[in-house]
Amino acid sequence: MGEGGDFEERQTGTILDGFTDNDKSRIKSAESGLILLSQRKAISATDSPEKGVLFYEKETGKVFQVDIANKTESVVSSKVLENFLSTVWAPNKRDVISLFYSPNGNRLSYYDYDAKKAWAYDQSIKSAVFSPDGNSVAYFKTGSEEDGGLNKIFIAQPNGSYTKKILDTRLTDIEMFWPLDSQLSFKTKSSVFMLSKDGALSKFFDAYSETLNVMWSQSGKKVLLSYINPNNGITELWFKNTDFGGEGLLTTGISASDCAWSIDEVNIFCAANKFPGSLETEIRLISTDNGSVKTMGVSAVGSKNLFLSSLEDFLVFTSPLDERLYALKISN
Repeated sequence: MGEGGDFEERQTGTILDGFTDNDKSRIKSAESGLILLSQRKAISATDSPEKGVLFYEKETGKVFQVDIANKTESVVSSKVLENFLSTVWAPNKRDVISLFYSPNGNRLSYYDYDAKKAWAYDQSIKSAVFSPDGNSVAYFKTGSEEDGGLNKIFIAQPNGSYTKKILDTRLTDIEMFWPLDSQLSFKTKSSVFMLSKDGALSKFFDAYSETLNVMWSQSGKKVLLSYINPNNGITELWFKNTDFGGEGLLTTGISASDCAWSIDEVNIFCAANKFPGSLETEIRLISTDNGSVKTMGVSAVGSKNLFLSSLEDFLVFTSPLDERLYALKISN
């Protein structure tokens, strides 16, 4: 994997270099059990099949792996990626679709780490996602004057070959998902749609404002949806089943993007501000069966982009304060 350095388990009150006095006072107030995984600024982190965490270094685009149990960091890819912004990982964590900055419009590119080959996507492709088995991709492509300005959704091989158009649409600002083998999905600013591989389209969820966030479970059979209610300004977190469409309001004050599904797809772990306007977040375990809530810990450095380690013994997240990765032990 390459050379790497050790990292130490620390209380958040020990990582004070580079912070203001106000930041230090917040960090010192953190509860024990929070582990700083790396000194590097991280982006597009994910769980690793090798019982660790994979992430890109924000400034360089280099890829690293952290073994939480052995407290070691190793290099996966030392290649510097110019203008790198973010990435979408394939289920096998060996293929990626990465987003790169371009002055003429950002661009997506597919990369196979085993083959060490890259394929640049057409610049009109704005959102792309892997199928559940990782063997295909679906992507949203903006239209041109030649085709009447119609936007399109395609299925293809990850390298862009063997394309199949499945939908023409006037909808814009689409974000793609592929929750089930037989069902794709996409969201606009205020709605979620389901789309079969044959092009059958149905509306799945309507929000009441253009603040919609979505978080699918691993199997794709359940989904969290959140939006800010325009009547009171409060964020509502909803739960819905994909198969039979049952839905319900779980809680308020939490966005779907601040939650992570457990493997059993019954419980979710969510980050919620401890107080309005506070940087500190409580990590809450919420049951989608009965709505019960249990506080699992507190992060004084904030928390975003949550996910569970492969053994579900740690909850991993990025701090919006220093953009580094942290882990909170949630089971023995």
